[in-house]
Amino acid sequence: MSRLRAFLSMHAVPRSTDLALLVLRVWSAGMLIYLHGWMKVGMLSAENVQFFDPFGFGPRISVGMAVTSEVICATLVIIGLATRWAALALVASLTTTFIVAHHHLLKGPGSGELPFLYLACMFVILLAGPGRYSIDGD
Repeated sequence: MSRLRAFLSMHAVPRSTDLALLVLRVWSAGMLIYLHGWMKVGMLSAENVQFFDPFGFGPRISVGMAVTSEVICATLVIIGLATRWAALALVASLTTTFIVAHHHLLKGPGSGELPFLYLACMFVILLAGPGRYSIDGD
């Protein structure tokens, strides 16, 4: 019975909250930059910017705010510098994206499933902090 209990509790796999937070930070913020942020960087130099403008600041400012959160703040999350502030900015940006751009839909055409998952990751980082393997070094 003790072998079964050890197997089910996965004692053979090392347990490290700090390592888990590092993986979560690098994986989620890295994918956010790679899949979403870099694409928007090119929009900044476009003459006629076509971008969703949820607050009425204009599409160029809106894309600039998106780039700031999805590239700069995500980079800060990866390296673990001002991590909680960067995660907070990403939570705000991703909440706006999920609610305003995707109409808080989790399935179907135009769903906000992906921003909602990124939002969950950044919310966990906001609550837990960056962990020991970061510049902040909680």
